[in-house]
Amino acid sequence: RVLIHDTDGDGRNEVVAVRNYEMVNNALTSFRKYNDAEIIAFDWNGIGLTDKWITKKITGYMRDFAIGDHDNDGRDELVVALVLKEGRIVGTSPRSIIIAYQL
Repeated sequence: RVLIHDTDGDGRNEVVAVRNYEMVNNALTSFRKYNDAEIIAFDWNGIGLTDKWITKKITGYMRDFAIGDHDNDGRDELVVALVLKEGRIVGTSPRSIIIAYQL
């Protein structure tokens, strides 16, 4: 999923996307496990997309994200749903958190 949004207020939209890093990269199975993630904003320079900003790499799998004024302070935030533990194995509990970045 990507979003098109003016993240810095310069009047130009950026393309905002998630990069999840695979923990296991096995072409023989359909199982995928992600252990780190970051969000990247790309800017159009007239020829192609270039990195404009990148969040710090954080531990977990970014499931979804949104941009909006989520705390009603008049400024947009980037809100991320982060899965820390999926709980796929019997006896384990899933764990997730919500993170907000001020834009």
